[in-house]
Amino acid sequence: MAPEPPPNDYEAEAHDIYLGKNRRLADPVFFPASKRSNHEMRVIEETLVREMELEPDGPREFTKNVMVLWGWGICTRWPPGGPVPRLEDFGKAMDAMAADVHGHWKEIQSLVRNHEDAIRDWILRFSPGIEKQESRDKNMLYAGIQQSWERTVKTFNDCADDIKIFMKSDSIESDFEIDVPNYPEYEKTRRLPFSFMCENFLMGHTHAPPEGRDHYVALYSHPYNFFNDQSDGEELEPCECECLGCQCNDEASREFYKGQRILFLAPHIASCDLQDPNCLLSFIHYRGRQHPSVFVKMDNDMTFIGRRTYHLTGPLIPNRMVSFDISKGYRPKLWKGWASRPNPEISGGSKEEYDHLWHQGQLFGASEAWIMLQSQRATYHYLRHLLGFICREIKLQVSPKANPKPPGELERIFRSSRASMDVIAQRALANWFAFTKQQAFLPPPIQISPRYMQDLQFKMEVAEKHIQELFSDPGYFFDCINTLKGHHWANIEMQKDETMINNRGLASIYVEKYVEEDYRHILYFDLIRGVLRRSIFEFYMWHAAYTRLQEFQTTMRKTFKDYGKEEESDTDGTKMLQQPPMFLSDKARRAHAALAEKYLSLVVLLRYDAVFFINEFRKKGIHAGDHTVFEVAYVDQPQEETQSRQNTIQKKHYGAPDLKCRPKFRNKSLRVDEYSADEILRMFFFNSMDNFISDALNCTNCGITEAAGYLQAMSRAHDPDSTKLIFTDLMDDTIDNLNLLSSLADHLECLWPAMDKVGGAAVDETVRRRYFDLGSKDISINFLNFDDFDFEKKIPTKRLNRLFLFFDELQGFKDESISMGHARGDLKRFGASLLCKFICPLNSEGRGSKANQEAISRLEKAMGVSGSDYVFNVKETPFNLDEIKAAKGAKVHLESQPSSHRNVAAREKDKARERQQEREAFKDAVWVERDGMAEVYKYNPRWMQSLHSALEQLQLPPIPGLVDALSSLSLQSAPKAPDGQPKGVMKKREWATLEAVYNVHGSANAAVSYAQLKLAMGAMGYKEDPSGGSHMRFVRQDGRWPHDVLPKGENVIVARTHGGERAAAAKGKAMDWGKRFVERGLTFDFIQQWYVKG
Repeated sequence: MAPEPPPNDYEAEAHDIYLGKNRRLADPVFFPASKRSNHEMRVIEETLVREMELEPDGPREFTKNVMVLWGWGICTRWPPGGPVPRLEDFGKAMDAMAADVHGHWKEIQSLVRNHEDAIRDWILRFSPGIEKQESRDKNMLYAGIQQSWERTVKTFNDCADDIKIFMKSDSIESDFEIDVPNYPEYEKTRRLPFSFMCENFLMGHTHAPPEGRDHYVALYSHPYNFFNDQSDGEELEPCECECLGCQCNDEASREFYKGQRILFLAPHIASCDLQDPNCLLSFIHYRGRQHPSVFVKMDNDMTFIGRRTYHLTGPLIPNRMVSFDISKGYRPKLWKGWASRPNPEISGGSKEEYDHLWHQGQLFGASEAWIMLQSQRATYHYLRHLLGFICREIKLQVSPKANPKPPGELERIFRSSRASMDVIAQRALANWFAFTKQQAFLPPPIQISPRYMQDLQFKMEVAEKHIQELFSDPGYFFDCINTLKGHHWANIEMQKDETMINNRGLASIYVEKYVEEDYRHILYFDLIRGVLRRSIFEFYMWHAAYTRLQEFQTTMRKTFKDYGKEEESDTDGTKMLQQPPMFLSDKARRAHAALAEKYLSLVVLLRYDAVFFINEFRKKGIHAGDHTVFEVAYVDQPQEETQSRQNTIQKKHYGAPDLKCRPKFRNKSLRVDEYSADEILRMFFFNSMDNFISDALNCTNCGITEAAGYLQAMSRAHDPDSTKLIFTDLMDDTIDNLNLLSSLADHLECLWPAMDKVGGAAVDETVRRRYFDLGSKDISINFLNFDDFDFEKKIPTKRLNRLFLFFDELQGFKDESISMGHARGDLKRFGASLLCKFICPLNSEGRGSKANQEAISRLEKAMGVSGSDYVFNVKETPFNLDEIKAAKGAKVHLESQPSSHRNVAAREKDKARERQQEREAFKDAVWVERDGMAEVYKYNPRWMQSLHSALEQLQLPPIPGLVDALSSLSLQSAPKAPDGQPKGVMKKREWATLEAVYNVHGSANAAVSYAQLKLAMGAMGYKEDPSGGSHMRFVRQDGRWPHDVLPKGENVIVARTHGGERAAAAKGKAMDWGKRFVERGLTFDFIQQWYVKG
């Protein structure tokens, strides 16, 4: 009897746990058919199998009918070769493509083994200046990169007959030819096709139910979408989808996709990344020396976006999976099965091999494998042509008949090249963007990268410092409250039309009437909840992730002696296909059950952590509520009301309903081309976040990692002052956290595929909950138990009122009566009540996992207060914490309330008056506007032109050189440092910055900016690690003192300033930088031992 198919639920396939990336949604063999029961799907599968066995060469009418139910031939072109290609033709094409790849690789391998040192020297000679537009046209390396594409397109399209039958189209099926890539300049370092904005995703019924199904397909704002409402199969006239108003079937559609196909087929090389010599040298070294089979898992994964969005489609061959046999070169091997489920008649030994291949990530659907081989064809054709260009330039003998160099010389070239690769890899580890970019040009990982441990530790430190400041600095606490208010989704629910009051979201009234105390205080509850929940969750989240990852690594090293060991000799790398060690297949799991459970709990823990940050967009709309964006967005429907004594705003985070916000420019009547470049950019980035992160279905078009990585790169453009108007610190932090966690989740999935064990459609939610509990047990509170963070019912009202009064005074709603010392005392009392009355009891009562006392004590230490401190008394009076500390002999810096928010009250009153005036004007003008409304714009070609010209203003940072320039300063006359050598000389400007940071001259210190701090740190040998977010890490690369003199000072974490890098930091912020340096042992006295002012 056939094994039970997975649950047939499309929404389960797009479950949050997948982080937008699910193989079942990107291959027709795995594609779920909604509106079909599990029984129906089993019958369909059995019929497809039977028909495939009886009619391998056609006509397979049932297969074609099923494809129609899936939308093929209606809103998606038939795949290459038509709906039912002959199985024999498919096999011949696969053999021919594999032979083509292997033949090109053998030529490449010979060139690399014999001449890699000369090739490397030539690349390094011509790589300087390649990133500059003015010198690029005369650069020989750039010329080679570009010219190689023209040759690649010609040889790729002019292929063997067995391949060509799938490359051309006879009717409405897709062809598969490529053209020279034309990637936009503003996307030059990312692989995500954000220029193809997804206009709609839910296509609707392709046939009337119950015979039909809901078909999901991406429809874009360009006119090259496909839609077939004919029955004759002829090429279609341009039309508009009746249900959605999208343009389809433009006569230039085939040429358009031909030009775009390579961007999805080989995104690693169809980009500007190869202009980075680090990436190019890695690409040549590893692809040239290691067998193509080593890369099949990576090459399949990189085509996910193209397959998911139907920019890439491959032949549908039901009940066939493909692996690759390397015993005689490189040949595809067909298996009978569906994804992870082999056919029942397969023998025991073969079934074990099938299962092992699946859990190694070495078994693919027929369409996946076909597209992957096409990707490899493009890759190896291009590399062969590029190396040929370089060899001709340096006049090397590249004839296949040329004699190889002696073994000793080959070994020398290999050792030299491998040493270069090690240097490049170490440099990439020091920079997040370099690290992520480099991954596409390396072999698949065989162990967990140490970069992730480094970043998790960084996040731990930032989260702990944040908790410390949150409960010790009342001004900082309110800054966080005010920041969240500026991103609250209620901001976009305000309506100008009083007649639409019933359509207004429940929370908007609290923002609109913020000047009224009752409404303002109700909003305080939600803002405090949001700040506390995220702060405490992050405090535990990063520690738990770091701890569990470290435990798993330790267990792997103890269990498998060869774990993480790379080959040190010059081989084709095929032995590494057995790395990393397997423990998830049925056979291996029996021997390593505990290890498998530990790994699955780690996977679920990390993915649920990532979902927390997805929900900041999806459930809380921080991208839409932000003041720089909410003008271009609106809410479709308000969040559900929740009953509460104090608060009617939805409290939950994981369990909250999705917030339905959309960009206003999707309205067809909106003339986007008349907006300014700044407004277009804001619309573009909002739509990017809303499409590829916030929308549960749309994000499956690309995966969260690609979306977050793209946005993070754009937020760190070379002029942060301009992007800070779009990416606030809160959004920056959220995107940064999301990118790290989703990247780590993808990294683990590449090492040990596990989503068929814990994915949304694979298992019940209770299974994932069990793994989540196991992952967070003892070391963390259970986030799901604390989801609504309903603290207000537990904290004494008297203590909350004191906090609210302080907030009111800071904003100018009340006269100042609470000193900062008293506010600190109120904050400590609030923290004690939070622990005693809410966190500790709920942790003890919660089901599933819970934090042990050690974990609770960690939180108490960070908060600077315990649950047993400051026991509540109804007669308690305020106390001044600063005076108490001063009485004990502590040096206390006396300060008054910060004035940065003092004008909020006056500004809110002005805004209330303006809103009333706007409503009155709106009511007067609404009928006039309706009468004079312009014709609906179905497709405006000027939109994409305006978008592209605006995006050209955002240039990503230039490619760093392979070798840093040496300083020309003379040190001969400098005094001696502790090691007896001359001290380093620091410019007066950098020295003055450090004096201000360390408060050397007190009030006489000049104001400093983050940009100035970065220069001063660079002068001491530190380099910024631009991983994004509100905090930044400086990692010491070189400098005057030896690395072992100050181990704690090898990396330093500081908070960036608001308002851009060049904005002057508040004096308190600058002094906080100095405080963080001192914590690492980097005192001003220490610096003076090693440097002098120039």
